Amino acid sequence: MSLTPYLSPLPAGAQVHVYRIEALLEHGRFDLRYQAWDEDLQDRVELREYAPGDWCRRGDDGLSLVPRPEVATEVAVAGTAHGRERFLDEARRLARVRHPALPRQLRCFQANGSVYSVSDLPRGEPLSALLERGAVLEEALLRALLKDVLAVLEQLHAQGCVHQAILPEHLWWDGAEGRWQLVGCGAFRAAMSRYVGQVSE
Repeated sequence: MSLTPYLSPLPAGAQVHVYRIEALLEHGRFDLRYQAWDEDLQDRVELREYAPGDWCRRGDDGLSLVPRPEVATEVAVAGTAHGRERFLDEARRLARVRHPALPRQLRCFQANGSVYSVSDLPRGEPLSALLERGAVLEEALLRALLKDVLAVLEQLHAQGCVHQAILPEHLWWDGAEGRWQLVGCGAFRAAMSRYVGQVSE
């Protein structure tokens, strides 16, 4: 049986705790990033969902995560639990970093058989969008990118957190503030590879 490792994202309008999903930002193998509306703070945030599609699927309610019966092995159960722990650990480490080049981590919580983290929504637009428009980055902008990103990486590494995915779509230029931000940290994903390999064998 052919298995897709990508879990279906939550639709716009879905409610997770006090967060209403507005749009999907990124669809990964182990996590999904959304733009959401915080009904308590009355502001937009980024909601990140732990979503290991190799071993889980959506439940009948369309929100919860349940084991996929075709891969419900001890390895899959252990991998899901390990990923959940690493996801929470990464969120807590990110919350200890205070730097303008990293969106502020607001909270993490458990719900619907999964775990979530909430952070400030990045402002501006990603480098990938700039490049798609054919923009040419001037030297000053490139120097600013290196300065901002290297500074926040130093703080991340001090917390034992390795980004693992420095890609154009994870480098956001905020022209209003004149700074770059690094998003999409996913060190926990690297820890999942040994479990995925065992399930796939």
